[in-house]
Amino acid sequence: MEKIKNFFGSQYKNIVLAAFIAMFLALISILAIKGTFSRYSQDDYCYGYRFRDSNFWKAQITSYFQPAEYNSNRYSLTMFNGLAEIIGGPKVVPFIPALIMVSWVCILVYSVSFFIKNRGNILIFITAALAIVFFTFILSPNIYQVLFWLAATNTYTTPTIISTLILARILHFTFTGKFTIFNMAEVVVLNILAGGFSETSTAWLLVLWCCTLAAFLFFSPKDLFHKAKWPLLLAIVGTLIAIGIMLVNPTNSIRVAFYHSQDLLGGLRVSFSYGLLFIKRSIKFSPLPCGFIGILGFLLGAQSKTVKEVSWKRRAFTIAAILAITYLLCAADMAPSVVLTDSYPGDRQLFPATFSLILGIFASGWVSAKLVLSLVTRVIPQKVVSVVLLAVGIVMLIYLGTTFPQAYDKMSLYQARATAWDARQLMILDEKLAGQVNITVPEFDSIYGITELGANPANWVNRCAAWYYGVKSISAIDGYKGIGAFPIAK
Repeated sequence: MEKIKNFFGSQYKNIVLAAFIAMFLALISILAIKGTFSRYSQDDYCYGYRFRDSNFWKAQITSYFQPAEYNSNRYSLTMFNGLAEIIGGPKVVPFIPALIMVSWVCILVYSVSFFIKNRGNILIFITAALAIVFFTFILSPNIYQVLFWLAATNTYTTPTIISTLILARILHFTFTGKFTIFNMAEVVVLNILAGGFSETSTAWLLVLWCCTLAAFLFFSPKDLFHKAKWPLLLAIVGTLIAIGIMLVNPTNSIRVAFYHSQDLLGGLRVSFSYGLLFIKRSIKFSPLPCGFIGILGFLLGAQSKTVKEVSWKRRAFTIAAILAITYLLCAADMAPSVVLTDSYPGDRQLFPATFSLILGIFASGWVSAKLVLSLVTRVIPQKVVSVVLLAVGIVMLIYLGTTFPQAYDKMSLYQARATAWDARQLMILDEKLAGQVNITVPEFDSIYGITELGANPANWVNRCAAWYYGVKSISAIDGYKGIGAFPIAK
């Protein structure tokens, strides 16, 4: 196994890896630039007005115990949206997408490094992390909401990133063997934080820790399992505490009254059905990106030296386990929507499932590399195999180049809308300064399912915006003062 050469060959591997990294960085930079055109929308005003002129912790407590325009039980979501408002609100929102992507890549590099021996070649880690982050966003059913809209980003994207950080820390404790009382508190607190963003993310998080615990039990030496056991059990405890905090929220009865809930057993059955449906749809409608991430995992796995070499039977069993865990995580993403509202999750709620699927495909490719190569090189010369894999890597680079138009799509429309939003906000502030309390502004089209200010000042979005700007009412009229609606996509 050790005699299998790196698929690029010693002369070319770093060059090709650097090319992958350069292209992924360029693609993610494009998304970051689009993110600079993010502005407040819908729920952002509702969170914002409660924290704008109030003590932070008082607003946090009030939001939890009293009915609000948003889900009061999601305490971490309230906190993070409040923090965004305090540190700048609309001024800081344009920088959040870049911060999210950069921090997630760093965390994933940290996580992947624990599974590889040759840690000197950090290019492997960076390529893997960039690929997972980029394709998770690109394949998300609604990338605008989960990356460019603060309220949804904090609801589903932020807890997924925090969960990745927790996993990285658990791996660190496991492989170093150091787990202090401070680290125990760290794991519990981080899970209480990650579990308070939404019911969807919390259910996904709980299944993630249970599956990880099972994976260590069946696929690692006993001493490694015993090192991982306590961090993972504490992670489960922290997540259960988060679930309890959300369940006892006094406003739950108000929200539940509006939904037709499903019985638990029936809901779980439907969740597994929806999880499989999600996987089938994702692969059916995006076969090339899914194939790309699997092949990239294969190529990177082929040149890496894993922590421990195992038999081909063990690898086959590991691949089956990865696919099973991926399925369970996708089903877990479905469960809260099915059980609580008897419906298929909305696009933004599918973000944890999308990440699970991308990671599962990538990991399957990674683990299968040594298994396949050990069989292929028995009948085909190594040089031929190396040339073929190098050619595959070059073809993949060419394919990756075709994703630039998708990443850049509608950039000018995003910019024009952001400029118009800034002008509209200035209009509101000028009118307020002039003593006006009932303000009229141009109406913009709703964007990717996010409701915009409308003609009715009693609409909840209009009311939140009025309270946010400190005026009595705001009405939006189509074509007001000759300003267009700046449509992008419904």
